[in-house]
Amino acid sequence: MKTPSKIVVVDDNAETLETICLMIRSMNNAEVSGFTSAEELFETMGPEPDVDLIMCDWNMPDKTGLETLQEIRKDGNLTPFIMVTARNDLDSVLEARKFGVNLYISKPFSLNELHQKIRWVMNKNPLDTSNLAFSDDFACGNT
Repeated sequence: MKTPSKIVVVDDNAETLETICLMIRSMNNAEVSGFTSAEELFETMGPEPDVDLIMCDWNMPDKTGLETLQEIRKDGNLTPFIMVTARNDLDSVLEARKFGVNLYISKPFSLNELHQKIRWVMNKNPLDTSNLAFSDDFACGNT
């Protein structure tokens, strides 16, 4: 039997956080923890969370998603990172890519889309730099 995937979600909006966590819990073999801020994540799990995937909102008051990612990546942590945001313009996608975001998901999204993106990023080799590439579909916000 496969070990459950450990997934962390960070979103300052409590309703959005709970919805995403519920959506992930509907997947087989996934454990999820939710945090309302990057500070809460780091206080609970430390600067290098031992998880399989981090999903993080872009716009948050204490640290942005990009700042959160920079903190996680600063010591070489390659944990897959999905940026969750309402931004879907090309400049935002390219900025996220520059900082090492593995995938980008635009709000609102469906349960099916979320599950597909989680499965895709979890099946990639973290040392494979193509993992950081975005297809035209992602860049345009179309999936």
